[in-house]
Amino acid sequence: MKKDYVVTAGHCTNNLNIGFNHYVAADAFFVGKMVSVSRNKYDYGLIDTSKKAKRLKIRPYISGSQNNSELFITDSIPASSHGAHLCKSGAKTKVTCGYIESFNGVFTDIDDIILIDLIFTNSITRVGDSGGSVFYFLDLRSVSLVGISTAAFVIDNATFAINAVLPLEIILDKTKLKLVTIN
Repeated sequence: MKKDYVVTAGHCTNNLNIGFNHYVAADAFFVGKMVSVSRNKYDYGLIDTSKKAKRLKIRPYISGSQNNSELFITDSIPASSHGAHLCKSGAKTKVTCGYIESFNGVFTDIDDIILIDLIFTNSITRVGDSGGSVFYFLDLRSVSLVGISTAAFVIDNATFAINAVLPLEIILDKTKLKLVTIN
């Protein structure tokens, strides 16, 4: 049986089987339950969407821009060069963009969990943006997925921040999942 998952940051919950909802205006739609969490080395979690709300359609697009437009995921391209332009969609800051500062980064959180193989960008990020999609724009409506936001170094109340990105190829390799795209 084919299963579909939504990927988010693993630190979004400490417990499996926690339900996740998608909010549209005053309505909440059940997305699914967290069925797998990784917090050691790689921070990601899988939400099983097999019992999602019937009215909720899971599609390969990114929302969260200022005008709620949809950005269609057409492929994935690994980030490969310093200074490349990357954007992320977060629940708090919506779509913000910046540039790749470094690869193979290491992050230690307050619980002394060490995350590795991260990409650091200088896009504005706040608490609550974790699990958001990180991408390249291909045109005004389509994007190439790069990974997810997993952590941030926030300096001066997020007027400057360094966003830690877990590359998509690591998530796909560790979970044996395949990316679903609009094409």
